[in-house]
Amino acid sequence: MHNNSIISCVTKIRIAENDKKELTRIKEITSNREPGYYRKRWYDKNRERILQQKKEWYAENREQSLKRQKELREARKNNVAIN
Repeated sequence: MHNNSIISCVTKIRIAENDKKELTRIKEITSNREPGYYRKRWYDKNRERILQQKKEWYAENREQSLKRQKELREARKNNVAIN
């Protein structure tokens, strides 16, 4: 019975050491990632949904968008600032 507890303690120590090594390895990987890695990963995952939403929004707001574009073109012609 006594030997089992010693083996168990040694095993627990080895597991803890391996966990620390794994944690260090993961920290190195994540610290070396390029800026915006997670944002890009999220966008890649949700790209189809985002594009579909933009298409739907454009279809719903097309006339208003075209009117705004026309106003901006005319303002540029007349050198007028418009917001």
